This record gives sequence, C-alpha cells and structure tokens, in this order.
Amino acid sequence: MSQEPAIPETTETAPDKAQITRNKYAAYEKQHKKGLSNRVKAAIAIVLLTAFIFGGWYLVNHLLKEASGEKEISTGFVMRGTLGANITGWGTAAPKEKADIGGKVIGTVTELYVQAGGVVQKGDMLFAVDPEDARTKLTAAVKTQNQILERVRLLNQDLENLNTYAPFNGHLVEATTLKPGEYVAAGTALGRLVDDSVMKLALYFSYGYLNEIRAEMPVTVSVPGSMTSLPGWVESVEKIRKVNADGTVCFRVNIEMNNPGTLSENMAATAYLIADSGERLLPYDTGSLKYLQEATLAAKTSGECLTSAINQYYDYAADTLLLSCSSNSLVKELEEENRTLTEQNKLVSEYYEQVQQTVQLSPINGMITGLVVEAGDKLTGSGTAVMTIADLSQMTIETNIDEVDISKVSVGMPVSVSFDQTEGPVYLEGKISTLSYVASSSGGKGSAAYFPATITLHNPGGLMPGMGVSYTISAVTHQDCLMVASSAIINTEFGPAVFVRAETAAQYTVLEIPSDSLPKGFVAVPVSIGLSDANNTEILEGISEGTEVYLEQSLTPGMNGVIIK
Repeated sequence: MSQEPAIPETTETAPDKAQITRNKYAAYEKQHKKGLSNRVKAAIAIVLLTAFIFGGWYLVNHLLKEASGEKEISTGFVMRGTLGANITGWGTAAPKEKADIGGKVIGTVTELYVQAGGVVQKGDMLFAVDPEDARTKLTAAVKTQNQILERVRLLNQDLENLNTYAPFNGHLVEATTLKPGEYVAAGTALGRLVDDSVMKLALYFSYGYLNEIRAEMPVTVSVPGSMTSLPGWVESVEKIRKVNADGTVCFRVNIEMNNPGTLSENMAATAYLIADSGERLLPYDTGSLKYLQEATLAAKTSGECLTSAINQYYDYAADTLLLSCSSNSLVKELEEENRTLTEQNKLVSEYYEQVQQTVQLSPINGMITGLVVEAGDKLTGSGTAVMTIADLSQMTIETNIDEVDISKVSVGMPVSVSFDQTEGPVYLEGKISTLSYVASSSGGKGSAAYFPATITLHNPGGLMPGMGVSYTISAVTHQDCLMVASSAIINTEFGPAVFVRAETAAQYTVLEIPSDSLPKGFVAVPVSIGLSDANNTEILEGISEGTEVYLEQSLTPGMNGVIIK
C-alpha cells in the first residue's frame, strides 16, 4: 500500500486563519478608509482558493476511506530519551517546630507582653502570672505525695514480711506444718522458737541478804527433778518488795546457767550463794526454770506458701529462712501505687516550677500564631494552651504514599511544592524527611494501603500553617534509555509486545498471533519493559532504536509517527 503524503497541521485551521486575516485587513481598511491594493487582493484570493481546494481534497479522501472500510492507523519510532516517574499529591502545611504555652499554668495573668502575629526569640517574656493559686495546689499535692509514699512504704514492708526468718539461735518446740501452694493468712501461728542454751531462774531472798548478794556472784543451782547441781551466776539483783505470808519481805535475784541439754522449761530448781563471810545464803522458796528467750512465730502477711522449713524440735541459726510466700495482689498494688507516685511527683514538680517561675518565657524562636489570653484571665491548668508559637522557617507536609509507589520513594528525595497566592503560584523545594515502611489502611479488608511520609522544606515566607499545598516527588529518572509511546505496548498471553512492520522484523523474535489480530503489514515482537510515565514506556530489550511500531491511538506528539493506509 503506498504511503500518502503527510497532512500539514494547518489543514483544518486554514479557514479560521484566513478568516482572521480577512478581518484584520477589513479593520485596517475601515480605520484608514482606503481601498486595498491589487497585490493584497490577489494574495487574499490565492489563500482562500488554496484553503478551499485542500479542504475539499481532504473531505473527499476521508469519505472514500470510510466507504472502502479502511482505517487510519498511526506509528511511532523507538527512540532514546529521559523518563521520569513523578508522584503528585496535596497536603496541609504545618510548622516543623511549635510550642503550646500555658496549658498547665495556674494563676491569674497580671501582664501580657506579646500580641498575635508578633515575632519572639527564645527566652523572650510572654506573660506574667500571680502564683498564689499554684502555691495552694503545691501544698495539697505535697500532702498527697506523702500519703502515697506511706502506702508504698507499708506495701514494701508487707512484701518483705512474706518471708519469715528465725529471730535468734534457737530450738523450735512447737511447729505448724505447711505445704507449697497452701494459702497462709496473716496471723497464722508458725511455731514457738526458744533459746534453751542458757536457762534462767528467779529466786527471792530476804532483805537481810541485800548487801551480801551482787551481780556476777557464783551460784550453785540444784535441780531436784534431774538430781543435778549446776554452776551458775547472778545476772542481776532487783530491789523489788515481795511480802510473803509470814511477813518476810524479799527482793529478787535473777540467776542464769548454761544448759547441758537436760534442762527444760518449768523444771523446779533452787540455788544457794556463798557470802564473803563464808555464810551460805539460801532463798526464801524454790523457783522454776525459764528459757533465756523465746518467740511465738506468726505470718505477718497473707500469701501463698512457696517453701517451708518449719520442723518441730529443729535447731535454727539466727536469720534462717523458715517460710517464703508470694502475693500477686500485693505486687500489683505496689506497682499501681508506684505509678501513682510517679505521676504525683511530676505534678509536684510542675506546681513547684510554676511557683518559682512567675513569668512565662518563649522556649523557641518563632511567631505568635495563636493567642487567647489577656491580662486578668485566670488560668486553671486545664491543659488547653492559651498561646502557640510556631517556627515558620521550616515547614512540614504530612502525606501518604500509595502502595504502588512506595518502591519508588526513599528518604532524602527532592520534592517540588507549590501553593497559591494573590500574585500567583509560589514554588518551593523540599525533601522527604521521614518515611514509614509500615502500611496503614483507610478502610477494611481489601482497601488500598498507604505509607505515611513527611516532607520538610525551608519557608522563605508566605507559607502559613494550615495552608493547602500540592507537591511533586521526582521519584525515579532513567536517562538515555530506549522508549516508545505507551500506546505501542500491547499485552499478550506471552507478555508485553509491540507491533513492528513485517518487512523490518527479520532481526527480531516474532510471536505466533492470528493474522486477524494483527494490524495489516505488522507482526508482534515480544519486549521487556521498564519505567513508564504519562506518555512513554522504557524498552529494556526486544527491539532496537529507530524501529517503527504501531500505535493503538492517535499520533503521539514527539514520536515522529506517520499516518498510513
């Protein structure tokens, strides 16, 4: 089929241009009220005649093609160029750094030093407050803090008391059997521990012997039940007054002796002493032996038994662990009280700072972008800020990257940002400063996923918090790559392919596709594709530069295609 001559771009617009030209000269003629020269009239006639002839030829040619069933197609050529994948979107500008002031301040504002829209530096005075209200709250907070501390102390003590230790070296004469896992209530008797290494004996002597008996004097103790006599000593003399039935007045002598292992509590015993004069001093009556010390052991805190070493008649050294228990409820209660204490400590610190700092200072450089307070207002520390300072030199845009684009984006990529002003759009340059690789979803199952990202840019002025902006991320750029118009790419069961003129396809692999599925005079050649933009697609392999390909749609600008039969 022969190739038709290229149709000039001015074919359809020629009549309009001629009309414009005609109107132009008509206006000129009216203004100057002069007739046109013969040369101008001849030129206009030629233009009109040419447009009429060409338009008629195009109309007839088009009607003939429609009548014959022929369809116009377009082609393009594989060429080298640069491809870029851009990601566009919109968002809202916000300052990278801002400070909310006064949310926790308590007191009456006595003076305001700034106004909305004003610029402040870090450390500048903002407003003054009378701290009397804060001082009252500080006193109450400290009282609550002390109460919590006492509860924490008692809970720690209860936890320590879950373990029971031997208070001294001793012999367990009574014992309670406990098993692991058994609940032990506070106050449960565990046993009776006695120190029987030394026995005590209290005897009463007549006051006539008061000056004859003194501490550390040797004593001979007689125990009739065991038919033994043992050496002992005077531990102390107590000048009490005991009146007996016969009227004898006595004082008490406390005697101690080492236990050879045969003595026990309540055994009857007596003793005598030898005075300096050699006289034997006898007590008014007999007494009974007592242990040097003893303790009734009991659980001080309720809990679950973990281990028990309590055995009757066993000997224990001081500080030996007898019983170990646990209590999850106590642990949880202590954890909760400690959390409460932590919060209360923070509150006390805040009130203390407010009492000390009666003038609020700016923590950053910036502009007063929000102000809802004036002198005389009473601040209650409700948490609502009464002033906002924003550093507008650096702005951020929070956005979301679609799941299909996340592989093209990384931190540090350049971003073009624009926003509208009265004078026209303003363009700024920024970059991606943060990017989350954990997807979020705006809906339920099956909804599209997106990845949160932050764009940071320098603000020379004009961009204010809350203003809407549009942005373009230059995600990927391939330079000097082979590419074709995207309309040349077709999808087959074998993968991507393009239609190539049959007479130029000898060097390529040709797919076996039914002829009725092929444009007339073309064959299908498989290709590997890469990056795509709005118009073109990268060719990685399959065809070479300069190859003519079939285009599905109308002629694509810039691809040097021609229209053929």
